[in-house]
Amino acid sequence: LGCSSGGRNKGDLNIYSTAQDAKLGAHWAAYVQKEMPMLFDERLVNYVDSIGQKLVSAFPEDRLFDYQFKVIKDPQVNAFALPGGHIYVNLGLLQVVETEAELASVIGHETGHVVYRHGTEQLTKAQGLSCCLSLGVYALGLGSADVDIINLFGQTGLLYYGRAAELEADRFGVEALYK
Repeated sequence: LGCSSGGRNKGDLNIYSTAQDAKLGAHWAAYVQKEMPMLFDERLVNYVDSIGQKLVSAFPEDRLFDYQFKVIKDPQVNAFALPGGHIYVNLGLLQVVETEAELASVIGHETGHVVYRHGTEQLTKAQGLSCCLSLGVYALGLGSADVDIINLFGQTGLLYYGRAAELEADRFGVEALYK
């Protein structure tokens, strides 16, 4: 089992491969789409997706995943990202941004969390290296260890990143916006 950083995040410990990021993200994306009210306004969803795709296309070396940008029908001003390239923007955010650049900077920030793989980096930290090494062997298929990992991901609020991760995501968002 080798530690993986993938993409830009070369220095931080992450025992998950990008394939495992994608698998965890797909699982959580299915949950989000089942439990949260998704917006199906094709024109608005395509607009958000086109901004996101334009941002990630500026960094072909960082295109680790098949990025998907979706809109949640929620009045809160918020956006979030899941491992594996799943990025969500709340309708409330779309209602308050005044320019496309404002929206692009938020989408770029969330994309930065995916590119730097902050979600599985947090999982690695939360599980502890010895625990992760034993679970990592089983995490190749979606078995009981994956379910435990997924539950840990949700229960411990691991989508809440520290200051360093937020700064990395901010830098990526600004760089993407500039490009």
